[in-house]
Amino acid sequence: MASSFTRMISGRNTAMVLASLGAGTLAAGYAMTDTAAAEEKRKLYPPSSDFPDLRKHNNCMASALTPAIYAKLRDKLTPNNWSLDQCIQTGVDNPGHPFIKTVGMVAGDEESYEVFSDIFDPVIKDRHNGYDPRVMKHPTDLDSSKRAPAPSAGRWSASACRPWDHFLFDKPVSPLLTCAGMARDWPDARGIWYGA
Repeated sequence: MASSFTRMISGRNTAMVLASLGAGTLAAGYAMTDTAAAEEKRKLYPPSSDFPDLRKHNNCMASALTPAIYAKLRDKLTPNNWSLDQCIQTGVDNPGHPFIKTVGMVAGDEESYEVFSDIFDPVIKDRHNGYDPRVMKHPTDLDSSKRAPAPSAGRWSASACRPWDHFLFDKPVSPLLTCAGMARDWPDARGIWYGA
């Protein structure tokens, strides 16, 4: 028998009722308990039952992910509750093109690289031509005094423009972006961080 709260949540005007009550946090908590229950139920099944079929996929994640790695990392979470399934979702949903190899993964937070290092390290190594993040160190020198002056310094000023409007205002059309959740706030929060 459903409780009165469950009937209220599943009602037709739920959004209006919750907004008028200011109960967004309460509703989010209720939804999260259902998610937690689903996760507990999922642990009853072996990892092999959840392992995605990646035989026809052409991305770095599909090349590196094995059933053993999936079984080891499947139930791990980062401190921000990011899971392996969320990391690999974009690569599972987008099999790729035979001639264009994409990454096939996203890191939900900084800790994803440590918690899921068994899959991220081979993917980084594959994508960046053998760069091993555990052994190699990227050279970084931010001392501005060591930089050579620009050839046109003092004569004229040069500028470069990057078409940022595409990232801020166009509809998200790439399935890689939408599967990674970067378009989830469309059209309200249209910006994403993009580093060239």
